[in-house]
Parts: sequence; structure tokens; C-alpha cells
Amino acid sequence: MLLKGKIAIVTGGNQGLGYAMAEEFSREGATVVIVNRRGEKGTEAAERINKTGGRAIAIPCDISDIDQVAGMVKKAKAQFGRVDILVNNAGVINPAMIHKMSKEQWEEVLYINLTGYFNCIRCVCEVMISQRYGRILNISSVAGQRGTIGQVNYAAAKAGVHGLTKAAAKELARYNITVNAIAAGLFKTAMSDRMPEDLKQKAIDEIPLKRMGEPWELAKLAAFLVSDNAAYITGQVIGINGGIYM
Repeated sequence: MLLKGKIAIVTGGNQGLGYAMAEEFSREGATVVIVNRRGEKGTEAAERINKTGGRAIAIPCDISDIDQVAGMVKKAKAQFGRVDILVNNAGVINPAMIHKMSKEQWEEVLYINLTGYFNCIRCVCEVMISQRYGRILNISSVAGQRGTIGQVNYAAAKAGVHGLTKAAAKELARYNITVNAIAAGLFKTAMSDRMPEDLKQKAIDEIPLKRMGEPWELAKLAAFLVSDNAAYITGQVIGINGGIYM
């Protein structure tokens, strides 16, 4: 198993791509800490994993609040003795055209999708530095590479995640900590299910492979990147998008 004995924190691990990763990590032998703002949803996700023979717990946390993040990391380390893997995945969208976007819409998306990632890395890296070992994976979006109409806040946050990934990788490499990002395209999730069918089909038509991604496809890539098989990969933004951005 790729992740046997590892302790992995997955933010936003209660649904969508986050849950697919939590489930895959568990299958590969990791103990998973599911982090989300609504504690009951995280608990339900952890219970589903435990019922299939995995090992997971849930810790509620608003990642935009660094004090809550510090408390979450402290709880995880107290329970398991170490933290080997961090997956920054939690995120929000709040779309509007730039000339109509409010200050509140801009700040909400930046606080969760960029500052939240920094908060988690900032708190977890102290544990990883003391261990001289860690794997950090930031889930980003093709929006940060090519832009998305109506989502300047989201695109800016995800582009910021790419810079954060590269800078953190350079700083933390001396401690045997790798930092990478996955820039995801359009996947079959609850979010894409809510898209109007005409817009969804238009988006699929732009993808060279002519389909949406399956969550398990990203989860398999994520499991590899946080495993010791990827020990020489760091500072990379790896696209998984059906070819829509090359």
C-alpha cells in the first residue's frame, strides 16, 4: 500500500474531490483526518470510510481562521503523534462579473481559497519540520492557469496557490518536505451537477477528451504525489484537465 501507516489531513474531505481523496488514501493504508467547517458532515464522511474498513476521524475547522487551524493540527498530532500529509482542498466559489463583484465576494474567496491554504501549511509545516518529513498537496484549478469568465476572485486565488506552492517547496525542501499542486479541470462532482446543462455541455465540448473527469482519477494522482514514490517531485503544478490547458 502506498500510504501505509501515514497520517493525512484532508481539508474539505467530506464531499466531492476531497472525499474521493480521503477514500483513496484510506484504501492505500493512511489514517485520514477529515477537516471541514460543518462538523456533522465531516463526521458522516469519516463514518462511511470506517464502515468500509478504513480509519478516519473528523475535526471541524474554518481554515480561514489561523487559530482554528492551529487547534486542529494540535488535535491531530495529539491523537496520532505525527502528521505526514496535508491536502489543501477546501474551497468556495462566489461568482460575479468583475464590474459587479463586491468587496465581500472578492475577500471571501481569497480568504478561503488562498489564505486558508497558507494557514494550513503554516501550522502543519512546524510538525513536519520537527519530523524532517512531510508531503503537502494543494488542490488548485485550471482557472488559475487560463482564467474563467465571472470568477476573477477564484482565478486569482488559484493562481496565488501556484506561487504559494513553488515558494513553499523551495523553503521546505531542506526538511524533506515536498509541496506540489494539482490544477484540476472539470470533474463530476456536486458542483458540476448544479451547472445548467447547456453550459455544462459547452464546457465539455471545449475539452479535447470530450468528457468530464472522474473523481477517482484525481484521487489516484493525489495518492501518488503524497507517497514516497514521488519523493523527487516538488514545486510542480500538475494539470489533470482532459487537455483543455496544455
